[in-house]
Amino acid sequence: MWKELAVKYGNNSAVLFGLLNEPHDIKPVGVEKPTTVEQWDVWYNGGQIIVGGEEVTAIGHQQLLNEIRKQGANNICIAGGLNWAFDISGFADGYNERPNGYRLIDTAEGHGVMYDSHAYPVKGAKTAWDTIIGPVRRVAPVIIGEWGWDSSDKNISGGDCTSDIWMNQIMNWMDDTDNQYDGIPVNWTAWNLHMSSSPKMLYSWDYKTTAYNGTHIKNRLLSYNTAPEKLDGVYSTDFSTDDVFRSYTAPSGKASIKYSDESGNVAITPAAANWYATLNFPFDWDLNGIQTITMDISAATAGSVNIGLYGSDMEVWTKAVDVNTDVQTVTIGINELVKQGNPQTDGKLDAALSGIYFGAATADTGSITIDNVKIVKLATPVYTANTYPHKDMGEESYIDIDTTGFKKQTTAWNSKFTGTTMQITDANVLNINGETTKTKCVTYTRDATDTEGCRAKFDLNTVPSMDAKYFTIDIKGNGIAQKLTVSLSGLAYITVNMAEGDTDWHQYIYSLEGNVEYPEDITYVQISADTRTTAEFYIDNIGFSNTKPERLIPYPEKTFVYDFATYNKNTTKYEAAISTESGSEGDTIVATKEEGGLGFDSKALEVKYSRNGNTPSKAKVVYSPNDFFKGNVNDDERTANRATLKADMEYMTDFVFYGKSTSGKNEKINVGVIDTASAMTTYTDTKEFTLTTEWKQFRVPFDEFKILDGGSNLDCARVRGFIFSSAENSGEGSFMIDNITHTSIKGDIEWGLPTPTPEPTPTPLPDPVTVTTAEQLAAITSTEGNIILGADIDLGTTGFTTKSVTHLDLNGHTLTSSGPFVVDPRHEITIVDTGSTKGAIINTGTTQTSYGIRGTTEAATINIDGAEIDAGGQAILINVAGRKCNIKDAVINGGSYAINVGTNGGEINIDNALINNKADYKGYALYLQGGIAIIDDGTFGYNGTTNTLLVARSSELTINGGTFTNPNSGRGAIVTDKQFVGTVTINGGVFENTNAGGYSILDSNEGYQSIDAETSEIIASPVININDGTFKSAIGKTKPTNSSATEISIKGGQFAADPTVLYPNCIDTDIYSITKVAEGKYVVTEKGVEPTPEPTPEPVAKIVSSIEEINTLTASDDYVKLGADIDLGTSSIKTKCAMRLDLNGHTLSGGGSTVIEAMYNLTVVDTGTTKGTIKNVNTSTSYGIKFAADNWMHKSMGIQLGLTESYRSELPSGTDGTGYWNVTIYGLGYEDASYDVEVTKDGISENVTPSEVVDTSALQALVDSVKKMNATDYTTASWKEVEGELAEAEEELAKSAHYESMVNEAYTHLKAAVDALEKVKKTPSNTATPVPTATPVPTNSPDKKNDSAKKDTGKTSVSKPAVVKIKKAVSKKKKTAQITWKKVNGATGYEVRYSLKKNMKKSKTKSVKNVQKAVIKKLKAGKTYYIQVRAVKTESGKKSVGKWSSVKKVKVKK
Repeated sequence: MWKELAVKYGNNSAVLFGLLNEPHDIKPVGVEKPTTVEQWDVWYNGGQIIVGGEEVTAIGHQQLLNEIRKQGANNICIAGGLNWAFDISGFADGYNERPNGYRLIDTAEGHGVMYDSHAYPVKGAKTAWDTIIGPVRRVAPVIIGEWGWDSSDKNISGGDCTSDIWMNQIMNWMDDTDNQYDGIPVNWTAWNLHMSSSPKMLYSWDYKTTAYNGTHIKNRLLSYNTAPEKLDGVYSTDFSTDDVFRSYTAPSGKASIKYSDESGNVAITPAAANWYATLNFPFDWDLNGIQTITMDISAATAGSVNIGLYGSDMEVWTKAVDVNTDVQTVTIGINELVKQGNPQTDGKLDAALSGIYFGAATADTGSITIDNVKIVKLATPVYTANTYPHKDMGEESYIDIDTTGFKKQTTAWNSKFTGTTMQITDANVLNINGETTKTKCVTYTRDATDTEGCRAKFDLNTVPSMDAKYFTIDIKGNGIAQKLTVSLSGLAYITVNMAEGDTDWHQYIYSLEGNVEYPEDITYVQISADTRTTAEFYIDNIGFSNTKPERLIPYPEKTFVYDFATYNKNTTKYEAAISTESGSEGDTIVATKEEGGLGFDSKALEVKYSRNGNTPSKAKVVYSPNDFFKGNVNDDERTANRATLKADMEYMTDFVFYGKSTSGKNEKINVGVIDTASAMTTYTDTKEFTLTTEWKQFRVPFDEFKILDGGSNLDCARVRGFIFSSAENSGEGSFMIDNITHTSIKGDIEWGLPTPTPEPTPTPLPDPVTVTTAEQLAAITSTEGNIILGADIDLGTTGFTTKSVTHLDLNGHTLTSSGPFVVDPRHEITIVDTGSTKGAIINTGTTQTSYGIRGTTEAATINIDGAEIDAGGQAILINVAGRKCNIKDAVINGGSYAINVGTNGGEINIDNALINNKADYKGYALYLQGGIAIIDDGTFGYNGTTNTLLVARSSELTINGGTFTNPNSGRGAIVTDKQFVGTVTINGGVFENTNAGGYSILDSNEGYQSIDAETSEIIASPVININDGTFKSAIGKTKPTNSSATEISIKGGQFAADPTVLYPNCIDTDIYSITKVAEGKYVVTEKGVEPTPEPTPEPVAKIVSSIEEINTLTASDDYVKLGADIDLGTSSIKTKCAMRLDLNGHTLSGGGSTVIEAMYNLTVVDTGTTKGTIKNVNTSTSYGIKFAADNWMHKSMGIQLGLTESYRSELPSGTDGTGYWNVTIYGLGYEDASYDVEVTKDGISENVTPSEVVDTSALQALVDSVKKMNATDYTTASWKEVEGELAEAEEELAKSAHYESMVNEAYTHLKAAVDALEKVKKTPSNTATPVPTATPVPTNSPDKKNDSAKKDTGKTSVSKPAVVKIKKAVSKKKKTAQITWKKVNGATGYEVRYSLKKNMKKSKTKSVKNVQKAVIKKLKAGKTYYIQVRAVKTESGKKSVGKWSSVKKVKVKK
């Protein structure tokens, strides 16, 4: 690229070459955490680096400079430093022992290199500049290319905390006003002129400078130069010098414009029929009130020219003027100008003028010459204020659409969603007062798949003043349910919810104070349609005010009740917190929930007190809008309407409650309000009430309460609780409170009991229909809702849309599509998989909108039970309010989002599922943008670069269990986004970021709260409730120094770091305490409850790698790990204590009589990735491990077991030892274990010696067949097992003499590994894994005593039963698994074997009677088990067993 640019712009003195903008985060390949020096090396020389997870080649800056110079371009070049170009310390002399640091070497012809630093407040103040930039400015040219103060900047390191201080300090430093750098300034740019980027210098294109940035820069620039002459509102020039107009502009190919110092004028030469050119005003000209433009003009030929003014966005106002070859003086009045393309004068021309415009008119003139330009304006502009017709809006006027238009109105939507459209029109409708008025009507259709949305934008003619305190807008719907978002230049957002049938005007009043720091930054109002529907809405009366406007629209009549009942069937999530606050010493109070209430259940708040001081103790009831119960609705309806409850809280005007005395006498009590604005610690004044022994209703308007710290009125939206205390001066007493109510209804309120919702009667399924092709699936009718896949089906680019309530059984097959979705459920659907192999719904598309299941159009339930959903984009999308998706025992894999709950809502319930994000667009395992998610159990994994689970907007998340992990630094297992105002409740689970720089929970809130547009009060704040759970990584904030609005309440759990450091009020210290039980482990419990003691840490192994190190072992070395293969020669290891020996994948060998002589308890394990071995190479009588007593066992295996005591028993009469034996091991201090063991003649060992005539042909044939197999056809893990067994088999064959048992064992193990091979799944297929050619089963050695076993006994054999087909293996209870299978004809029983290994090594076997199910208990929690079943057939006392079934795996519930 630089080669081309260097040729095109080379040696143009107006062009500087910036080599690479803002280098940052340079990560060389193979370096996890590069040092600054390592980054500078790559900056200078280039090299291989990691960008976005990919390896790329970086070109060094020296090479970039060399390439530019090779093209003959000698322009000045600019090189930025590290850390987004701030850090230029590497250019200083002597950096990294380089004489000139990393400064670039230029050619003799080159005009040099400037070194660029971008200095923002977040980078620090003067100390940082002196350290990072100062040493460089002394030895090389420096330019401060980006710098300035943004409206969001708050506190700066070094103590500077205002724009006045920081801006002047850095400009003085750059100009070196204190002579610190010998009076030599650095170069700097004025940054920046774009109003949608920061730090901006202008509010709008009328060149009004921002107070915090632009004004400082403007004043500094004015101090350098003399401004153009300003006499009595006149700007003029005779072009004798070229320093008046800022610049001259003509587009290439249209015209050329040139100043001539010889003739002292400006000449314009047209180059096209539609030519134009401009004289551009200086930034500091104040053009408000402009009256006339005068100039001398002549042309090459007589004709006409359009002359006038142009403004922002190239809006042009002109007048056609006749010109000829003689010089003539032309004067144009401002009112003579007409906006091009519009026959009427705009009336706002002077708001944002940029220059004088010249353009083609009706007759060609050739070149024209301009001289003696003069602009006359009023010294004091006069404005006519707009009026707001029906509201007292204070000093600032509002924009009434009936009288005042906008500067610009636009609509926008994403063009790829062809079904999305929007338009703005004028409409005459009745306003709030019932008067016909002009409004703006916005009509839109938003496509069902649209993820971008559509929006109407209204650019304001004038921006509000800095004194503006309120924004207002009137909005009316057309009866269609819709959600809108009003944006004020992206600085603040207002949510508008309109219900079905709502056609009323709604008045929204939004407080700018505390929400928009600089109101003059607001240049437009934009309204986005968030609902995918077809609808319209009307807007009127947009504006800003210095005083709070009067509310003209009355509150709706609604009531919300908190009556101390619990409204969730599974958790206590919606219970308010009841606590107490101590008063004077000796003054006590107790507050509990007790029987005797009169609300929706029998519970009420009972308060018992004892007065003995001036300050009474208080009972506190703290809740959120979630805790309210809407009168006469059941639990399900309440859940569905939860978002509406939050929004409606703002309308409540009165506080109502029931109270009665329970002390037998009248009780005087004080009642006050807890204000949410100050972390629930600010109270109002109190009102006194007298309670009798009968329940009585009491009422007080909210605005009668005064906040104690300021005396202001209280609005209902701020209320988060109440305080109750005794008003008596002394003595004891008690009283009850119930039905705490927020209401807008005047008069007494009555509540009815909610009607419970009966359990729905399940609809019987129709007869099953088996489909094997896409055509058959498409032909399914509305009466055929019970579908079974009979084969893998590829739908191409289409999908399956339900036509009725559907039950879909994948039956071990795949349903695949590469289109927008695989399944679009328009009705309730249940998806199961009863096949013996794993079926799945798969979308092979690779875009973010490639869905497995797309639930966006109907509010019907989706049930996924035991099935797998896989998509290159989003596995499951739910985006309809009221739609539920229940996921159980399933696997959900998504390329971008595994599960996405959109902004329109929905509910997800997850139990025992594997949820995994397998790639990274900006994906998450679960993206909760709206609605509800309840997670009872599951494993949430992540393979991208962001966060595992993101919670956004007003959504609600409840986690009762599961595992949530994330691998990325600075990211979280659970993250709340910047505008999250919902609730996260955690009752259990494990949360971990495996990267040391990551978090369990990451709070991204930076002070955002949902603000009521009409009352300017807080509607909702983000809430995180932690009742239990294990948080192996810290809970953090994206910006730890910023103030988060998140309310975190912790009542239990285990934490890797103390959460009170970031959130000092997260624990109610009156009730709970936090204890550090170990390094990196903090436990929160109720006060007085001791945390569980920290378990004894795992011992640290001593690593030994040689005989010499083994000889240094002492009696204290009880845990030893091999660090290398060790040959003991003829010596042995004699243990000195009870020892745990880890072979760690190595071989411990010897040639003496014994390798290890165990004098104490010995445990041998092997945790290595390769196979470890204890080997004795002595061919005479020798042992691998010899224990301290004589109990010989498996001598042929090289092991002699000796116990301090041994037990033998005689076999029962009539048996030879074969058959099934039940063995129970009674472990001292451990749980007893029972096993069913099958003993065959092959399993009964006899004292034999190795023989050279043992038959090894079967083993040799099996080895030969395995060697012919192709390893690439099988999964890496399964082939690795085969390789290990193959090596052992070949080792056995290489021996000169064999034990028959060893040959048989090698054959059995190798055959089992081959049978367990898993094919690489290249395309969906049910092809079984091929088994090598059958080889003969090894026979006994030709010993006479074994020949008799081969003789025909004459008895009829029992036929083998068929292979079992497992239907399902699940784990619903802790440490148990349930297996079901299909019945095998003729079977009289079954055997189930299970193992932690795929090849079924070390498996355990359970026998069951003739039933098709089994329950296995005492399994290891959280582990994955592999299970097989075979049929047993017994006839006339003779037993036959079938082949083992295919392996089924199950993860055991924790």
